[in-house]
Amino acid sequence: MRKSTWVILTQALILLTLQPSRAQEVSFSAPVTYSAGGYPGSVVLGDFNHDGNLDLAVTNSEGTVSILLGNGDGTFRSAINHSVGASPSSVAVGDFNRDGKLDLAVANEGSSSVSILLGNGDGTFRSPINHGVGASPSSIAAGDFNRDGKLDLAVANRGSSSVSILLGNGDGTFQSPNQHTVGESPNSLLVSDFNHDGKLDIAVTNAGSSSLSVLLGDGYGNFQSFRSYDLGHIVIFPGWVTAIPESLAVGDFNRDGKLDLVTTARSTIYSRIVKVLFGNGDGSFTSPVSYGSHALQAMFPVAVAVGDFNGDGNLDIATANFYGSSASILLGQGDENFDAAVNFAAGSHASSAAVGDLNHDGKPDLVVVDGAGVTVFLNNGY
Repeated sequence: MRKSTWVILTQALILLTLQPSRAQEVSFSAPVTYSAGGYPGSVVLGDFNHDGNLDLAVTNSEGTVSILLGNGDGTFRSAINHSVGASPSSVAVGDFNRDGKLDLAVANEGSSSVSILLGNGDGTFRSPINHGVGASPSSIAAGDFNRDGKLDLAVANRGSSSVSILLGNGDGTFQSPNQHTVGESPNSLLVSDFNHDGKLDIAVTNAGSSSLSVLLGDGYGNFQSFRSYDLGHIVIFPGWVTAIPESLAVGDFNRDGKLDLVTTARSTIYSRIVKVLFGNGDGSFTSPVSYGSHALQAMFPVAVAVGDFNGDGNLDIATANFYGSSASILLGQGDENFDAAVNFAAGSHASSAAVGDLNHDGKPDLVVVDGAGVTVFLNNGY
């Protein structure tokens, strides 16, 4: 016998009522802040002492990098500082001398150089080896661009509107940089394979030209002339202002097997928004789509990171906010839509964010660098 329409509707309503909302599925423990050096700016994760726990490396504008060794339960030991160049702006992790121990590469904006700190495998590092790059380097990433099994470096140079490619020798040293022109004042860079050809490519945001540049790699350490994407404007009543990009992250948000890009963009009147460029799979991208309410704009999201924070199989966007003493999560729906931002109390004046499983529970946790130091959010969800 068929169930009546009323019974079917009643059962459906009960199921919907029992299912938690997407916003309820993301939850973090109370944030814990750890001291780093003076004026911390950028953070990366890596296991620097081979104990199976993720550690933190944080750049400090006073000219140091802080190493905070993880205990495996989401807590960290006191910072140990290592000197680098002047005003370090960004840090990358990799095994540059192929000894099985993680090393650091630090972009020093104040001295237009890159510092290589070779790891000892116990959480300590050797004295830095410095390499000159373009003017005022603002961002750095590692990858094997010429497929020789040796890690190379890509550096965005804010002062010379270029990207420097330093091919690695496999012993912790690097060849003289090759320069590639991009947009004006590049400030954030990442490495990935955007056209599925097995060769690493580069994406970089350009603050001066309100654009994003993509350089496709040829697998021999060379890159095609950049393709530029206009990041448009931020609509603010009663008009609009130019969008100036800063942070950059990558992920497949609509689950089509093609990598997408997400950036935070600020306006000339101090408002920010999140913009996503969906990948076509051939190294090209769609026009940027804006996300985030006026409330999120007012919080001034400056840094962006990616992870599945509610365990639904869809990638979400995390922002660290300069104002509002908060971090925000925009839950992805697995297509080209995101839920409204869910906010979590944090420190103010954020500058960087990273994602990793800090306590071995299989859930991505969030790390934010802010004015107080390094703030850790452990994921309590799902």
